[in-house]
Amino acid sequence: MAASTPPTPAMVSRAAQWAAELDGDNISPAQRAACESWCAQDVRHRLAFDRMRALDQRFADLAPAERAALSNSLRRSAKSRRMGAGFAALLLMAGSAWLASHSLSVRQYFPDLRTMPGDIREVALADGSTLPWPDHRQLHLHARQWRTFCAGRRDAAGRGLLA
Repeated sequence: MAASTPPTPAMVSRAAQWAAELDGDNISPAQRAACESWCAQDVRHRLAFDRMRALDQRFADLAPAERAALSNSLRRSAKSRRMGAGFAALLLMAGSAWLASHSLSVRQYFPDLRTMPGDIREVALADGSTLPWPDHRQLHLHARQWRTFCAGRRDAAGRGLLA
């Protein structure tokens, strides 16, 4: 390949790994030979590796205060990304919960009224009247649907449930 072709992202990634490995204190001759062998395979490998070493050298030349400032900046940036991702996940979960609460397939598990077998309950309505609720029944109604549900129904005394 021609040297004018830039290294691929995979080559740059591998070159960064080699540069990090060779920057350590415990480097074996076998590791150095493996790196040299990798660099000899393609001109772009050598180019990517040399660029990684040059980048490493630029950071090595920084004063301690500059290095500390850069490190703090990177930590703050990573922390803000994590916080942003957490906030986005929280919004996504809240939105999903809201959508699910309006889904009929989810609402069936959370009835507005429920009685157990043998339990008869009277439900107080907004106008002060009551609605006898027989045993083992469930009702799923929104507030605006109560009027439609109760229209034309009568209580035990024969009074209309809605005035």
